[in-house]
Amino acid sequence: KFDKSKLKTISPLLEDHGLVLKVRGFLTNNKKIEAIKYVREKTGAGLLESKDLVESVEMNVLNSFSQYQ
Repeated sequence: KFDKSKLKTISPLLEDHGLVLKVRGFLTNNKKIEAIKYVREKTGAGLLESKDLVESVEMNVLNSFSQYQ
C-alpha cells in the first residue's frame, strides 16, 4: 500500500505531466518495472523514489477507474 507521507519527496516529479503520462502508459500495459526504470533514467531519482512515484500514479489510475464502476 502506498504511504502518502512520501508524496513530499516525489511531488515535484508528479508535476512533470509528460513523465506521468509515460508512466501511465507503462502501467496500462502492466509494465510496472519498466515504468520504474524509466523514471530512474529520466529523473535521476533513486529506486525508492521512482517506485513511490510509479505507485502514486498507479493509485491515481486505480482511483479514477473505480469512480466509473
